[in-house]
Amino acid sequence: MKCCSKCSLTMATEACHSSAYLMFVGLSGKIEKNKIHSPLSSETNSGRIIDKIVEKLNDLIPYKTNLVKCSPVDDLGKMRYPSAEEMENCYPKLNNEITILDPKVVVLLGSQVSKFVLNKLDLGKKVLDEAAFIKCRIHQNRLFISTYHPSYMQIYKNKHIEAYAEQISNAANKFAF
Repeated sequence: MKCCSKCSLTMATEACHSSAYLMFVGLSGKIEKNKIHSPLSSETNSGRIIDKIVEKLNDLIPYKTNLVKCSPVDDLGKMRYPSAEEMENCYPKLNNEITILDPKVVVLLGSQVSKFVLNKLDLGKKVLDEAAFIKCRIHQNRLFISTYHPSYMQIYKNKHIEAYAEQISNAANKFAF
């Protein structure tokens, strides 16, 4: 585990890759019973849903990361949403990951991540409707897919998880070829 020079919170990082075709971007790290999970770990509900999407990919190499690299907690030690300042502080790290790994597809998980990243790229706000679980934009020859966070799907749209995974994997696979 590493410490960030901006806020000194512990952050979880995935093993380094030299490249990745597809990048999943979550909001922030997760702490569970004093264990810090790697981004979108298969040990979490969200990670298991991401695994369903990865299974449907045509051998495309995925990479999992978070916008905020640390696990923000409140004064009582409970998980909280990251502040705008924390997202702003961590964005250069995410941008660096995108530059180094050069993914062709970036999946932005959840409204906070989608709105923040699309705003930084000057691509407007994410608009999703009930029929479609994804919204796609192309920027600098890279496909950005805005979608609901897997935990939202798990809680509020559980019966649609297969369609959700299918829409994301289909968009990624089509852009690949």
